[in-house]
Amino acid sequence: MLHGTTPRPDQAEIRRLRSLLDEQAIEIVYQPIFDLRDGRVFGYEALTRPSRNSGFAHAGELYETAHRCGMTAQVEGLARSSALRHFQPAESDNYLFLNNSPHVITEDAYLETLIDEMRQCPGLDPRRVVLELTEHAQFDLIGRLAAHTFLLREQGFQIAIDDVGAGTSGLNRILTLRPNHLKLDREMIRSIDEDPFKQNLVRFLVRFGKLSNMIVIAEGIERAEELQVLISLGVDCGQGYYLACPGQLDQTIDPALQRTIIRLAREAESWQFRDPNTTAIDHLATAVPVVRPDDTVQAAQGRLVETGCESGAVICDEHGRLSWVDAWRIHDAMAEQRADRPVHALAVEDVSTVGAGTTLGEVMQQLAISPEGRLTGPVIVQDGAKVVGVVTLRRLLAGAASEHSRLAPHVATLSGLPDRAHADHWLAEQIRLRVPVYVTQIDLEGLDAYNAAYGYEMGDAMLRRLAGSIRALFSDQDPPVPLLAHLHDDHFLLATNEDPLPKLRRLNDAFLSSRAEFFSPVDLAAEAFCGTSAGGNSHTHDLTALRMIVVPDALQQVDSPRELHAILRAAHDQYPPMMWPGKCRVHVKPATTMPSDQAHRASA
Repeated sequence: MLHGTTPRPDQAEIRRLRSLLDEQAIEIVYQPIFDLRDGRVFGYEALTRPSRNSGFAHAGELYETAHRCGMTAQVEGLARSSALRHFQPAESDNYLFLNNSPHVITEDAYLETLIDEMRQCPGLDPRRVVLELTEHAQFDLIGRLAAHTFLLREQGFQIAIDDVGAGTSGLNRILTLRPNHLKLDREMIRSIDEDPFKQNLVRFLVRFGKLSNMIVIAEGIERAEELQVLISLGVDCGQGYYLACPGQLDQTIDPALQRTIIRLAREAESWQFRDPNTTAIDHLATAVPVVRPDDTVQAAQGRLVETGCESGAVICDEHGRLSWVDAWRIHDAMAEQRADRPVHALAVEDVSTVGAGTTLGEVMQQLAISPEGRLTGPVIVQDGAKVVGVVTLRRLLAGAASEHSRLAPHVATLSGLPDRAHADHWLAEQIRLRVPVYVTQIDLEGLDAYNAAYGYEMGDAMLRRLAGSIRALFSDQDPPVPLLAHLHDDHFLLATNEDPLPKLRRLNDAFLSSRAEFFSPVDLAAEAFCGTSAGGNSHTHDLTALRMIVVPDALQQVDSPRELHAILRAAHDQYPPMMWPGKCRVHVKPATTMPSDQAHRASA
């Protein structure tokens, strides 16, 4: 859309717009947004298409005309109400993304209008509606935008910032609005597989998103190579024509593509959370074709095409001796009409080979003392006489760099406890071993409101007191619990070998006893406190309370730390709470095969 000086609207354009609004001459299509860990639908972005008889060729023309005529709010309102009305959430965990211009979302009537529209959509939870900010906001609008998004979040709606990285969504805007989702601009995604600078920037934003509890979504994915890099960088979700075009709500991803996403995600996780001194090199290996020395160049190329391999092939002779031929050498030989030559004429003889059980650290040490000639090709990984695959030097270095960064001390500054990176490292290994433990997430309900009323310094003090109580009950005991970590903000994660509920009751008692340090006598007596929102409105809040989510046999139900975190996020919506004194909420997420006494307790 346009900014700055706006041309005077043409009366014919106004009549065209009014006719479109009167006849509701638009169509809504929904483009799926997919989870890049499992290929499932995460949500849908509602997109507007003017009807064929509307007089507008495409959505861009429609919105540009609406902006010139000062009718953006009316057009967006029609699109929004249509999208909400036709959205039937088949699954409660699918989000609906709605585009909004900042000057529209900051209108006084916007929130009331949106709530009225939601009332016409029974079954649609505001927590599943994401309001996506599509335009660059004027500097003098940022404060008003922050106040309005605060009010929207209080009603349960989520906020997304679009076009991150395009210059229209700067860091200051992200820091001011504190969105739930970051949508990376398509220009940042285009050819990211060929641009290390783009990869570094996305890596930074992914890390920022994880630390700030924001979902990072890549828009405009149009090539398989882009998708592969985005998954390897840890991007949460993806959207684009390579995955699915805008259409109806019953769209699903191609099963073969979903299998590819799952495979790439597991490959990425398999080497992101391991120790180089224990990680077997085969976790980094990729499969390649194996050919005989007397096979022709043409036959070798046929094997590359058949397997979809782009790096090259291993040559294995009758005695089991191995060599390597790069794919580019085969392609050059074909172009030079040498298709009938034996492929061994193109081979690199001096290659490095290792066993499948060799650790990443051992391979790095081996390569460090190898002759320079051996560093030109990949490392060939064998399991006995069988070729498992190869590890390119680039992948080897990426894996080593990732291990180095993850093995650095990871400690949350506020609490002194291990952080999310440490927790995920531990969880990934225990998930692989299927260790039977209870996992508990502990957080504070109403901390944001408390920070606004009493100040962040007092909120940090409350968090430190809670961390000390958790440590005293669990970590400082003999024996200590396997895992105690401070994930982010007010979220703590606990793994125990025994049922934690008795100690959690004691933790709640300790927290209740400490409230006198953090609330005024008046607030304690009223069991509530008053806070002022960013918009200047006064609100009454319950006293800050503990919320604990317990998942028995948690690591036997999931395949990755990310799946576990998703279960914990959803648990308090899916299971009714048990109430302890002081409004402490405890949710028990049952395992697939929960003992009968636990099942009874969970439904009590």
